[in-house]
This record gives sequence, C-alpha cells and structure tokens, in this order.
Amino acid sequence: MSYVFTLKIKNICIALQRNVIGLCMLQVSAKKGIKMFGERALEALAKEYAQLDSLDVFIPMLVSELTLEQKRNALNAIDLIAEKRCGRIKGRTVADGRKQRPFYSKYETSSPALGLEAIICTLIIDALEGRDVAIADVAGAFLKAEMKEFVLVKLQGPAVEAILSANRERYARYVSYERGRQVLYVKLRKAMYGTLMAALLWYELFAGTIQDLGFSINPYDLCVANKTVAGKQFTICWYVDDLKMFHEDPAEVTKMIHVLENKFGKMNVTRGNIHTYLGMNIELKDKKVYI
Repeated sequence: MSYVFTLKIKNICIALQRNVIGLCMLQVSAKKGIKMFGERALEALAKEYAQLDSLDVFIPMLVSELTLEQKRNALNAIDLIAEKRCGRIKGRTVADGRKQRPFYSKYETSSPALGLEAIICTLIIDALEGRDVAIADVAGAFLKAEMKEFVLVKLQGPAVEAILSANRERYARYVSYERGRQVLYVKLRKAMYGTLMAALLWYELFAGTIQDLGFSINPYDLCVANKTVAGKQFTICWYVDDLKMFHEDPAEVTKMIHVLENKFGKMNVTRGNIHTYLGMNIELKDKKVYI
C-alpha cells in the first residue's frame, strides 16, 4: 500500500511541476516592456524603485570614493516588466549576480526549497483533519534580510531616472556619467534578489524567526516546521516567500498571521478551503484535495 501511495505522490508531483511551468507570467526586459505597455511600464518601474527606496535598500556612493576594481566588480541592475495573470503590470529590479560566482561555492549560497511531496502530503493532512488553512506571501521578502557583506550595484539609464523620481533629494548628488550615460553606484543594505546570497539570507531570517517562536524544523524537509499549540499540531511550510499555515483552530492561525505581520509587514492572506498556491488552484472538500 505504501509503495502504491508513493508512486501516486510522485506522479502527482511530476504533473504539478509541468503545470507550474506553464502558468508563469509574462516577463520581459524594461526596454521591451516600455515598448509593449508604454506609460504603464514606466509607472510600474517608478513604483518598484520607490519601494526599494522606502525599504532603505540602497546606500548611494560617490564615484570618487570607489576604486577602479570596485566599479569593475559592481553588479548591474536588471529592470524587468512583468504582466501578471490578472493583467496587472509590475516592475521588478534584480541584481545580476553572475560576477559573484567565482567567489562562492554552491554549498555556500544554496538555500533549502519546499518539496512538492511536502506540499501534497500537508494538503492531505489539511483535508483529512479539517485544519484551517491560510496562504500568505511576504512582500519584498528578500529585502527584509540584511546584507552581511559589501555588494555594489550599478544603476544606469532609465533606472537612474526611476530612483531620482522616488527620492531626488537623496540620490541626485551621487549621479555621474559614463560614456555620456547617467550612472549611479549604490551599496546594498538589504539582500536584493539576484545576489547569490539573497535566498539563503532570507531563509535564515525566516527559519530563525519561527524557531524563536518555538517551531521545530522538519529534518526531512527544511521548509516545513511544526509546533504543538493548544494541544494540536501547528504547521508552517514555505516556498521562499509563499507561506502555508494550518491548525485545527482558526483563532490560532489568525494569531500566527498577526505575529508574522508584526515582524515582516502586512501580508496578502487567503483563508478557507479554496486557494491558489504556487500556481496551483486548490480546493479542500469532503476530506479530499482537488488540484
């Protein structure tokens, strides 16, 4: 029986993996996005840089304070425009971390990831035990983690205009020109997406936070944690910044949402028996899971 169950889980996971790949949103470079979406793309890019500024991600640097080697090793900022499944246009800025690769091994930068088997098994538990389920995502999760080393990022062209529109008073005097193009060098205060250490720094922050709350990390999947609350098991599993929390008592789930929001800021949360999680439409009904 257990062998048949394992085979069924593996088959489901393979099918879900293909399904998630097919549901990815459209994402293009800022240059192409501006051509496709015009003013909407420019507004999305400006909003992204305004968020980065509000989260205090950047420390602007004077070119005169940087060595030639530091400027040469600076990571380029990559600006992306994404059209989400709902039709909303979103700007996203990441660092091109390829220049960091010679300095780190994969062991030093790899971060645990939630397995599909864990997703399916916990959903089965939710359905059978009638647990209250909350799906939540932490906005700008990586940017909650502090960067522990010196990482320099180079903003160019439209990115400079976007950051100036967000906070001209703070950044204007640091802007310089290279080959007739505006550039701005910034030191990272937070773990920006695209840097090799970002995912690991976020994992360490989130895992450490819930361990401080009394949760124990599951040794078989390092993105699943459990704690006994009011005599019943409370489970949290997470795939980067997408969280799934469940307990038999809805009040305990609500309490945990508030605790995490006090630490990481307001989250987008859905409750009940119908959810979208990691590109999957999920319904828990009659002690069964429908995906």
